[in-house]
Amino acid sequence: MKLLKKHIALAAVITAAVQAQAEVILSTDFTGSTAHPNTTEASVAGFVSNITWVVNGVTDPGAITVDIINPDSGNTLFTSTQAEERIAVDNNVGNGGSWAASINTTLDGSGDVTLTAVTIGFRTYNASGDYNAGGRAINWAIEIINTTSSTSRGSISADSAVVPASPQPTDGSITLIFSAPIILTGTDAYEFRVIASEVTGGSDGVHTGINDITFSSGLAAPTAPLNLYAWPDSNNVVSVYWDEEIYSTDGYNVYRSLEDTGDYTQIASGVTNTFYVDAAVTNGITYYYKVVGVNAAGEGEFSSSEYAMPNPYRIIGTTGSNVEKSMYELFDGDISTVGVVAESEYVGLDYGLGNEQELLQMRYYLRTDYWGSQTDANGLTRAVNRSIGFMLQGANSEDFSDAVTLYTFTSNSVMGAWNEITVANSTPFRYVRLQSGGSFDIINTLTELEFFKASDYTARGTPLYWLEGYGLTDADDELDSDGDGLAGWEEYIAGTVPTNSSSLLEVNSIELTTNGVVLSWQSVPNKIYSIITNTSLSVANKGTAVSGIIADSAETSVTSSIPSAASVFFEIGVE
Repeated sequence: MKLLKKHIALAAVITAAVQAQAEVILSTDFTGSTAHPNTTEASVAGFVSNITWVVNGVTDPGAITVDIINPDSGNTLFTSTQAEERIAVDNNVGNGGSWAASINTTLDGSGDVTLTAVTIGFRTYNASGDYNAGGRAINWAIEIINTTSSTSRGSISADSAVVPASPQPTDGSITLIFSAPIILTGTDAYEFRVIASEVTGGSDGVHTGINDITFSSGLAAPTAPLNLYAWPDSNNVVSVYWDEEIYSTDGYNVYRSLEDTGDYTQIASGVTNTFYVDAAVTNGITYYYKVVGVNAAGEGEFSSSEYAMPNPYRIIGTTGSNVEKSMYELFDGDISTVGVVAESEYVGLDYGLGNEQELLQMRYYLRTDYWGSQTDANGLTRAVNRSIGFMLQGANSEDFSDAVTLYTFTSNSVMGAWNEITVANSTPFRYVRLQSGGSFDIINTLTELEFFKASDYTARGTPLYWLEGYGLTDADDELDSDGDGLAGWEEYIAGTVPTNSSSLLEVNSIELTTNGVVLSWQSVPNKIYSIITNTSLSVANKGTAVSGIIADSAETSVTSSIPSAASVFFEIGVE
């Protein structure tokens, strides 16, 4: 699997969208206003005084009245001191409760007025009127009632717009756009009702209200799509998903780049779904995406960027492994992005039906900033078990009911470095996975995971990823690319650099002492060496003088005994 990122600039650029300016029919921001006085729910007909309105086509609407529906016992609105210049109306609506703020207006007689959208600014507070960062799931709705022809609040003579029941920001705004323009007729009087209701099944303690409101007659360009997500769906394919913020788009345009901060080019327009499948991509290259909504006012605000690198095989895993894109982060070629494989979770690859593979090796990288200890359920502090109990498994059933354990981790891994394990089982499997083990919360935090099959190696057994890392190919495995006397496959075994002639396995010095022969050689840290002796260069009569020498620096020195022979030759071997 090729995991090297490539960056190539694209020629086209995203141009700034032209935002259509909506004509204001009625608006206020409550600046300098005094909120509803401290009023119990027994007296709900309150008001907000000193409001300054911006009006066009209507007479000055005056005060706002408050209507509390299904309130909890004992709730009060903010005092004027607490809410002054902060928010207009508020009540602890409780579980499934709601409140409404009403604005009564009369058209100024200059003609009909077209209403297309309402923008509500809102905040969430605690019972004392202080800002509260803990948001709730709130539905927002707008009702327009012609009070000249019908005085019943239950009779809605105009459209209603409601946002989905999902947690809204605790401090922001939302625009509700009517599915069809509403015509306010002649000199009739109207009641505009802004309704906030908590989703049934929530908890008590909702304090929310409006701090500004604008009724508009012009259509604004869409706001940015939310929660953009890119996923490497399959071979040479990336799927992009997003959520719409408001129902104001006729479709979406999708943009792509090869660099996050580079130029983006449009790859799709008029997408009517909230997802797009990009099949014009190449495995091993990282792509960045942005999405923008489009309506009659033009393109709106762009979403934040999201990236994905397509892989030749489908990434699989359990739900817990997919927290914050965790599964994909393990295969994106970037050791700075973290994936989590928690207790009883797994992550792996599906090679596809009829494409079973013999797994030869697994390589993984463990983050260096992971905490070193945790406290277990018994109150004991101990080191985090980062690898013990993990299992590498292969299977031909998707549910791993026929799983074969290929390797079991019996020791912790090295942090901040690549760890490699070799697989002895030669059975081909469609599915491979790293299955967590142990019983202690999050038991490992990885940044990269790679599975290698036979086609990922040269005939000599050199990994292709190792050659590619030095800009070499399969053919270079048999060549001495740097002229130091070692072929590519020999440099891989020695752990030396195949493109640097000064990086090679060679003896630096040999010295005869009373204790034996002191040999010094150029070494690679953590490589294991042996000192091999031979009494003749023409006849094979080799013996091992010292084995299991673990290098800890760029040069290793070891004293070896001298065999009883007329002449002795020494060589350094890599175990």
